[in-house]
Amino acid sequence: MRACRAGPALIATSPVQGSFAAVREFLAGYARIPEEEIRHFLGLTRLVRFERGEFMTRAGERPREFGLVRSGLIRKFYVTSRGRDVTRGFAAAGELVGAYAALLGRCASQLSVQALEDSSVLVADFEAFERMYDRHPSWNTLGRRVAEALFVEREQRAAELLTLSAEQRYEALLARNSALVERVPQYQIASYLGITPVSLSRIRARRAAPKRVT
Repeated sequence: MRACRAGPALIATSPVQGSFAAVREFLAGYARIPEEEIRHFLGLTRLVRFERGEFMTRAGERPREFGLVRSGLIRKFYVTSRGRDVTRGFAAAGELVGAYAALLGRCASQLSVQALEDSSVLVADFEAFERMYDRHPSWNTLGRRVAEALFVEREQRAAELLTLSAEQRYEALLARNSALVERVPQYQIASYLGITPVSLSRIRARRAAPKRVT
């Protein structure tokens, strides 16, 4: 009989080596954080491995951590009252992942966060991170800019769903991240686009069909 896993595997309790450059690169996109501050932050993190199918957060749980994906692919999704998955988005290497609304509200998450591939995530306690705001003003700048980026991303996503056709939404996804389409099951891509798998198959078939010469 196969033994049950106790949970995600801990890779390292002090992942400074090999993580500093990745974290610095991510942070540089939002704010200028002094190196000593980055090293202090890394001391609050741990590197966790999630096997394919494992959850970082399940709907109904109160999350306490967020993370930076080091490798692999994570999916964020909701489950409707009828039991249907609705994909909210994906996070690949170099991107943040977590149930942010629930973290901010200190409440149970409506969102599930699950590994689509074997993944490594640099995980930090959210409340410990918030205490960093009092250490150095650059962390306040980071927090504000990350929040702004998340707001813009959600506005763009809502605009696409409300104003673009299904094929235009697919084209927009390809323009942003064509590699993602090849890594993710097509039914999950369809869910993310707000269409059925059959509709997505038709769109892909039309795009693959040879153009008529007039």
